[in-house]
Amino acid sequence: MHSSSDLRISAENNERPASERVVRNLNGQKLGRKGIITRQRILTAASKLIVETDDLQISLGAIAAEADLGMTSVYNYFSDLTDVILGVLEHIMVDAEEAYLAHLRIRWEDENLAEECSKFINAFFIFWTRNANVFHIRNNFADKRDRKMIAHRASVAQEILGLIIAQMAKKSESSEYPHNSMASAVYMGIERAVSVLNNKLLMNDLPTAYRPDKTGLLAAEARLFEFGIRSERGVQW
Repeated sequence: MHSSSDLRISAENNERPASERVVRNLNGQKLGRKGIITRQRILTAASKLIVETDDLQISLGAIAAEADLGMTSVYNYFSDLTDVILGVLEHIMVDAEEAYLAHLRIRWEDENLAEECSKFINAFFIFWTRNANVFHIRNNFADKRDRKMIAHRASVAQEILGLIIAQMAKKSESSEYPHNSMASAVYMGIERAVSVLNNKLLMNDLPTAYRPDKTGLLAAEARLFEFGIRSERGVQW
């Protein structure tokens, strides 16, 4: 069970915003302007290659070449490919608040649940689609038991799950939160749906008759999301 303090719908964040964080190299030294530019150059190169890849294969060597840097320079800032991908993800997730989290933090009224669930599902899908390649790479690394990627995937899921559970509470700011089984089932369905819809290889290999329709699948997920909230709140259809 989660406590109400863990799950309150709040945008508060104890960490500094990315623009104010102190950036350091692997030796713990604070980066100067040149170091920050070089580090960003590596991340920009990685982002470009990630967007352009079709098979989700990317290497540290390819990133170094794209950034026009030697491998030694790359290793001054990142210990391995995982750390580079996590750096790219950090920049991407800054936009998650405005893209879909802020909407989920607001308590939805019972009479507006259908509209609000649909709005969230579509916003989450748009965000996921815009960054599909890097999310697929992260998930692929996580499936191969990369601990850092598993931790990232889990932390993203945990934040969304907490907010979904808060939405399912019978009353706003309630200290009696439901068990997380329903929220987990809802979120797993949502993430799986947007992942499948953005999996080009899977979609191309599936016979036309079995390919999920984007509009229909997202509408179905929104309906299931609404059902989950109504079920936990004890609200009738």
